[in-house]
Amino acid sequence: MKIQIAGHREAARLVEDAPGQFDVVFITSPHDPYAVAGSDTIAGRARSFLMLQFDDIEGPADGYVHPHPLHVKEVLVWTGDKDNLLVSCQMGISRSSAMAVIIMASRSSLVDALAILQPEVHRPNPLLIEIGEAVLGKPGLVESVVEWKRWRGRA
Repeated sequence: MKIQIAGHREAARLVEDAPGQFDVVFITSPHDPYAVAGSDTIAGRARSFLMLQFDDIEGPADGYVHPHPLHVKEVLVWTGDKDNLLVSCQMGISRSSAMAVIIMASRSSLVDALAILQPEVHRPNPLLIEIGEAVLGKPGLVESVVEWKRWRGRA
């Protein structure tokens, strides 16, 4: 399985350049789902499309929608038969990288899951990683991401 991580602007460009090639997990804010110019075109150019709406927060906070285990379960079921994933959040840094790691960890080792990250770009959302560990029943996911960040000087 191939997984790419991108912000909405980059995702829009990727699906424009290769329409019908990507299965897109589109993570966005429930307050303004298409805040990034061009992001409203992604669904129509994707092979298949799943939108998840929650904010990029590290814990429950008033006025924000936090990620939930149901988000992770929905993604894992939906991606089960997909082989060319594009996981996108607004900036392509936190929510999308966390979800991509969770998807990969559901199918392979933690080492392989972390290998899809780019240390100069990605900062997986810790709350989403914690939820992913619980949903997957894969102890060590949280600690592996923490160590990955520390090892790369990004903790």
